[in-house]
Amino acid sequence: MALDIELKLNEETYKDLEVEFGSKNTYTLENSDLDTGDNTLELYAIDEFKEDAKISKNTEIFTVDIDEEASIINVLQGESIEVVAEIENEGNMTDTQTIYLDFEDEDEGEHTAIEADSVEVENLGIGESEVVTLVHDIPTDISPQMHTVRVYSENDEDVEVSYISELYSEFRVEIDENNSTDSVGTEEEVTVFADIINDGNDSGTQDIELEFDGDIVDSTQVESLDAGTSTQAELSFTVEKGQEPGNYPQTAVHSEDDHDTYNLRILSPGYFNVNIISEEPVQQILNRDFLLEVEVENTNTVEGTKSVRLKVEDSEDLDEKEVNLEADEEKTIELEGHLAETMFDAGDRVATVYTEDEEDDINIEIYEVIKEVEPENIDSLEEDVAVTVTLQKPEE
Repeated sequence: MALDIELKLNEETYKDLEVEFGSKNTYTLENSDLDTGDNTLELYAIDEFKEDAKISKNTEIFTVDIDEEASIINVLQGESIEVVAEIENEGNMTDTQTIYLDFEDEDEGEHTAIEADSVEVENLGIGESEVVTLVHDIPTDISPQMHTVRVYSENDEDVEVSYISELYSEFRVEIDENNSTDSVGTEEEVTVFADIINDGNDSGTQDIELEFDGDIVDSTQVESLDAGTSTQAELSFTVEKGQEPGNYPQTAVHSEDDHDTYNLRILSPGYFNVNIISEEPVQQILNRDFLLEVEVENTNTVEGTKSVRLKVEDSEDLDEKEVNLEADEEKTIELEGHLAETMFDAGDRVATVYTEDEEDDINIEIYEVIKEVEPENIDSLEEDVAVTVTLQKPEE
């Protein structure tokens, strides 16, 4: 004998069954027919309620949590981001899902999400978790700005912000003054050494230029200098004949980003040092001449002709001689000065010998005659005659 049975799921007829008395029957409910949460299954026999049961739907909920500390998401153009995320199954059944990484890019002002990477999490049990790493290669031409990184499953997502920095090279310049030419004559070569340091975050190539007296006189190229490294550039030029002697403190080495300057001294043809070798102090009487011996040396690498002059303190030049010397040649000359009483008073004075390049000083003591005794008719004497002279130097 058979019995008509009605199964109701959540108060709606699910199945009509015919069951033989004394038999045991098994029926399967499709998971897709269940609602999330608790479901009510009721059993009726000939319109009479007989039994009910609570049935839960099988659910798989994969939550996503990006590990910001473990992830590498702030990178340079051309590098890769690595997003580390923990995936946990908070559902009530073991399941497999694909986890996706989206990277938001900007193209002509419009933001688009790129599916950058994906990984499959297989057979993740109830309450279990798994850590995944997703990678995306950042193009070198991407805009350097904030970008959105999104990791998501079928049920959940997590979002972080990625900052992409611009690639650049920055060449700093430091002149090596110890090894560069600091002084030179005309028609001679100047060599300048400069350290070039890349303070940027990418390798680069730049032209390095040497500037003298407002003109670019030499250049060289530093190629493929890696970030954080340095190299030394060597530049040179020949000083033209007729270049004005003097100091050129704005002699510079330039990169595209920086420059450094130093002082280059252009010497007159020949560079003459002077050294008074007469015994000090020199003692002489007013209205008399005094003589100085002077060593003159050309310390330059080119021949030259210059005037060597003598003066006493603020006087006009008392003597002048033109001296010609080859490179590294030395010569001793004599200079003579007259101590006219119309120009000087008795006392301690300083005599100076100088050229346009250097000078040297010597102390000179000037005395005046206060008493001079001569015998009468000295011209008629045939023998030597003693003359008494009394000198005096005023007290300072």
